[in-house]
Amino acid sequence: MAAEGIARIGPGGALGWEAGAGEQPAALVLGDPARLYDLAALAPLAAALDRALADRAVHAVVLDLAHPATPPVTALDLLAAEAGFAVLAARIADAPKPVVALISGPVAGPWAALALAAALRVAAPGGGIGFPEARLGLLPGAGATQRAARLAGAGAALQLLLAGRMVPAAEAQAAGLIEMVTEAALPAARAAAAALAAARAGGAPVPFARDPQRGLGDPAGFLAAVAGARARLSGDLPAPWQIVDCVEAALLLPEAGGLAFERAVFEALAATPEAQALCWMAAAEAEGWDMAAAAPVPGPVAMTTEAADPAADLLAGGVPVRLLGQDVPALRTALEAIAALQEDAVAAGRMTEAARDAAWDRLSATTDATTLAGCQVGIAADGSLAVLEGALPPGALLAGFAWPLPGIGLQRHAPLDGLPLLEIATDGSSPALAAGLGLARAMGRVALPCQPGSGALPGPRLRAALWQAAEDLLLLGATPAAVDAALRGFGFATGPFEAMDRAGLTRQAPGTERLRPGLMAQLAAAGRTGLSRRRGFLAWPEGAAQGTDDPGVLALIAEERWVQGLPAPHQGGITRAEICRLALAALANEGARMLSAGVVASAGALDLLAGATLGFPRHRGGPMHWAGASGGRTGLLAMRNTLKAKAEALPPQMAGFWAPDPLWDRRIRAGRRF
Repeated sequence: MAAEGIARIGPGGALGWEAGAGEQPAALVLGDPARLYDLAALAPLAAALDRALADRAVHAVVLDLAHPATPPVTALDLLAAEAGFAVLAARIADAPKPVVALISGPVAGPWAALALAAALRVAAPGGGIGFPEARLGLLPGAGATQRAARLAGAGAALQLLLAGRMVPAAEAQAAGLIEMVTEAALPAARAAAAALAAARAGGAPVPFARDPQRGLGDPAGFLAAVAGARARLSGDLPAPWQIVDCVEAALLLPEAGGLAFERAVFEALAATPEAQALCWMAAAEAEGWDMAAAAPVPGPVAMTTEAADPAADLLAGGVPVRLLGQDVPALRTALEAIAALQEDAVAAGRMTEAARDAAWDRLSATTDATTLAGCQVGIAADGSLAVLEGALPPGALLAGFAWPLPGIGLQRHAPLDGLPLLEIATDGSSPALAAGLGLARAMGRVALPCQPGSGALPGPRLRAALWQAAEDLLLLGATPAAVDAALRGFGFATGPFEAMDRAGLTRQAPGTERLRPGLMAQLAAAGRTGLSRRRGFLAWPEGAAQGTDDPGVLALIAEERWVQGLPAPHQGGITRAEICRLALAALANEGARMLSAGVVASAGALDLLAGATLGFPRHRGGPMHWAGASGGRTGLLAMRNTLKAKAEALPPQMAGFWAPDPLWDRRIRAGRRF
């Protein structure tokens, strides 16, 4: 190989060499995007690196490590891959020839760890480095915690490693993690590699090359940054605490000892339930839906005044909106709501002032339905669907917030777990699906298509299942406050009875029509309609952050228990563990019913919905993951047995809800989880 050759790893991992000009080092370019932790993508790079290092005509190496950040399927996949990346990172760090990392685009996870192992890093302005592992319940491996701390000190390293975000190249340069950012990144990387090679051969030192141990120069400041990071941490998830421990080890241990410590911690974290659950959720989110099928949204979109939130989403996504109101006051209220949402987005940094102004310019309003004749898409709340349907031209798409509809149904969730989901209910036809996906993309939301037939959408069905299970738990001996406390202790954002009281007990929330007539209806009939009246399932004293049990409600529960033919609960009632076990079993059973009926495509989609609609804790993985988390087939069997036993013990009017769907037995026989 000539010294001026450029090694290029092309699609499929094929290795070729291109002629260059002058005394240039070898440049290895990874050109086949693959999964973030895919060892198959690593092998060609390692082989090409070995060839370049063995070639006497090559004096230095440039590695272009830009790589997409796609999450792994399981923590075990990640654990196996990390070992391979750790070996290659050590080979780069100990290479007999200078290795320069070229960061021409986003470099994430273990690929970023390889960049930190290089002698020097050169980035294009569009490049960046990031470590998503903390969001997966893990820590950045392959030496990342040790080399980041040694390069930039504890403060900068911890900001990078704990954030879980992509850090732009300029910001990383300011933190001391990248040495150079330039538009001509590849020529600069080649020149830097050649200069490093010359310096090693006895030439002049490279002015922009810095000591790879420079981050350890201020031990007191290093330890102060570690202490500050620990003081800011909260919660029980182990990964953030362990990341801080590993960064601290970079100062306290020799480099080899720090690397060994990091590896041991990585292995321990990969075995935790939290990592298994978070990796499951990340994989479910990454699977998503093929947005290539999404159809463009023709503007302007006709919308009624009840749809301020989705209108703001569409405006931010570049889609013109024409707002129809019954009268000027209704329009004024809707416009004020949209303006408030935009101001909130600006204040939170999600939108610039210029983008806000441009979005506002895309908005028009009218009280004259005849002016909507040019709109090809209309979105309305239940009561206004007929108005829009009559105003839109023939063939226009009608979307609403209920189901079934003549067009498509939408359920926009205010994300309780940070994931902006949009449920899209269709009849399964390709045009309807394409239109729904297009709306999701324009609204900046993660699409979750479903085919609910004549039933409710999946999100409301999950909510109704949790609420029904909560009511039944009262008849089995729990109190409303005890149920809420147990599920909040499990990690839910709010308890079901608090959620019911906040929504109101008049059966207007989507999905509540699926509930059996029972306590909710009796309370509403008695005027206990929820938080607005300070009386619902719970009593809400003035200024109280949480509701408390009410003696009148407890008496009503005891009376309903007698009416249903249930025995009085044993002394001490039902335990927190039993409350959680039964509530989660009911959620998983409702999910199994939807999977059986083909309402949703995957268990992962249901778990994403549970997080977005119920505040199910992400680090628990969702009800479908949780159902088998205790050991695959054994976990499913135990939960199925719980459901079966409960259905057999309850009177017929309650048993049907708890009877396990046949999908449980099919999955158990196949030795599969959901």
